Amino acid sequence: MKLHGVYWYACPHCGGPIGDDRLYRRLPCARCVPDEKLSELTPGPDGRYDPREVVSRLLGFGERSEYVEYALLEAEVEEAERLFQEAMRGSRFWSVQRMWLRRVLRGKSFAAIAPTGIGKTTFGVFTAVYLAAKKGYRSYIVVPTTPLVEQAEERAERFAEAAARVYDRPVRVLAIHSRLSPRERRERLRRLYECDFDVLITTSSFMLRRLNDILSVLEGRCGERFHFLFVDDVDSVLKSSKSVDAVLRLAGFSDEDIQAGLELLRLRREAARLQARIRALQARLEARRAARGEEAGGGGEELSELRR
Repeated sequence: MKLHGVYWYACPHCGGPIGDDRLYRRLPCARCVPDEKLSELTPGPDGRYDPREVVSRLLGFGERSEYVEYALLEAEVEEAERLFQEAMRGSRFWSVQRMWLRRVLRGKSFAAIAPTGIGKTTFGVFTAVYLAAKKGYRSYIVVPTTPLVEQAEERAERFAEAAARVYDRPVRVLAIHSRLSPRERRERLRRLYECDFDVLITTSSFMLRRLNDILSVLEGRCGERFHFLFVDDVDSVLKSSKSVDAVLRLAGFSDEDIQAGLELLRLRREAARLQARIRALQARLEARRAARGEEAGGGGEELSELRR
């Protein structure tokens, strides 16, 4: 007989107890989905179930829970991947790109760390276009060089064409770089100041030079912040405190927020230093106590020997 572990308060649907076999098969607990109902579902080759099918056939979308939210998230990831395939002639996401997209759709901020060529920039450009076409969100893509701006613009236009076919909604891509003619540059700057874009693509140096202008446009004409901010080659940005401040301000943090965050980091470093000092002092005290105990113990043995 095979034994299974039971986890209290771990059912992703009701929050009650659930066995590890149910968790492995991506199912809620037996109270939410009884065993006799599993015949209505189609498991995968590995015996695991699709949460989208479980929710649509058995649970329904009326009652929200972590399990239902997960099913909705997976449905949206699949929808986004269909658009990606439409634009990339059948190519699918890498598993790491799918993971990154889940994080973005859940509103998480994160650093995407992966080898060169894995598709970080492609992911950022696609996500910006998808969010614009699907939800009307405005995004900003920051890259280190002009050639990368041109490459990102080309990819964004390809994704935008596919999005227009799927969602029947045009996505306005605006790329500004140093290789534009004076006339074209003036026209694109006009579009920037009038908030005539859904996806903005520039170099990090342009971001620094025009930071106040971009913020003024967002607060004025646009009336909202960027919903998605993608910084390519973030290591180079982090080397400059001005670049870090610019990215944080574009993400919606005020100067007061940034100063409070810096103070918090300083206090945490100071607390860590003090904790290390406390541990070192405690170790020294314990060593001295142990040494005194050995000396006292040694004297007792000599006294006992003399008594004999």
